[in-house]
Amino acid sequence: MTSDQRLILPFVACGDLSGYDADACYELDDDYVSLDPVQPPIDPAYLEVCRKARTKAAHDEAAIITGLMEATKLS
Repeated sequence: MTSDQRLILPFVACGDLSGYDADACYELDDDYVSLDPVQPPIDPAYLEVCRKARTKAAHDEAAIITGLMEATKLS
């Protein structure tokens, strides 16, 4: 290994250490107004997961209701 290869340089991904960190949360001003995106995602990657979650939640809810209805019929 040469001396050039042994030199370790500091690495800063974005800006410097005094700047904002993209992975951190910051307090917003009291008068801050959140804006909707100009163009929402056309085909977001998470859409299929949302659909599956809704379908499973609806199925689970129907199973609970069916179970309760059957339990009341037996009484």
